[in-house]
Amino acid sequence: AAAAAAAVKPPFQDDNKDFYRAQMNSTEDRTFLRDGIRSNLPDGADVNASFPPTPLGLPPQKLTRRCVFLDNMLAASELVDENARKEFEEDVRGECAKCGLIEAMATPTPSAEAIELAHPGRCYVKFQEEFSARAAREMLDGRVFDGRTVRASLATDEEFERAVAGVWLPPRPPPGDPSLCGILRLRSVPYEATKTDVVNFFYGMGVTEDKVKIVLDANSASTGEAFVEFSGDDANISQALMKDRAVLGSRCVEMFRSSLEEVQRMAMMGRPLM
Repeated sequence: AAAAAAAVKPPFQDDNKDFYRAQMNSTEDRTFLRDGIRSNLPDGADVNASFPPTPLGLPPQKLTRRCVFLDNMLAASELVDENARKEFEEDVRGECAKCGLIEAMATPTPSAEAIELAHPGRCYVKFQEEFSARAAREMLDGRVFDGRTVRASLATDEEFERAVAGVWLPPRPPPGDPSLCGILRLRSVPYEATKTDVVNFFYGMGVTEDKVKIVLDANSASTGEAFVEFSGDDANISQALMKDRAVLGSRCVEMFRSSLEEVQRMAMMGRPLM
């Protein structure tokens, strides 16, 4: 029993890295396996199964945006009636069809809270080609519709599917807003994971390889930690945080809000960043 206790160390400490590497295929390590997923999560913490596991070793996944989010075209209260939503969609379709073939549209029913808070109405348009979506955004953003200034931006496929399911998403800040930007610190990243793997893990959230810093040890091997910066028009750190404890490779990745100061402190402590 004493020997078994001596073999157990708390996770996520730098001096435990070699310990866990040595235990990767050991009998003792089996307690960390949950449905084939290797996890150093505390007892009782669940793997985030809301997102499918991201495999390692895939080529960079090209980001495509074929959906346009149109906001502030009318009041949300005007979209409660189904016939009113259909009529509104036909008006939007007539304009957007000038930019290309439309694959689908979604106008979710506003929630009671959205009506009470006087949210603007919105509509999602999915085109067959990305260039059509970008053309529609350029054409409609800032245009006046029924006395209102339209806000048009590119949306993710996930946002579109949730709108199709009738979910009224909370108002989101404009692209590049400071609330969507920032730095995350990741722990329990697979040791063999590359920057490309991390970028694919955060697909569609504004991460590129130059914004990923993997923390190395004195032997230039990964410590299982990394810093990721979210910046630019596609940045969405809030959406990224929803992937806390999601699976990369065969490990659950934990993430925490960080800062440039923490990254700099790590470098000043002599920890190489790749």
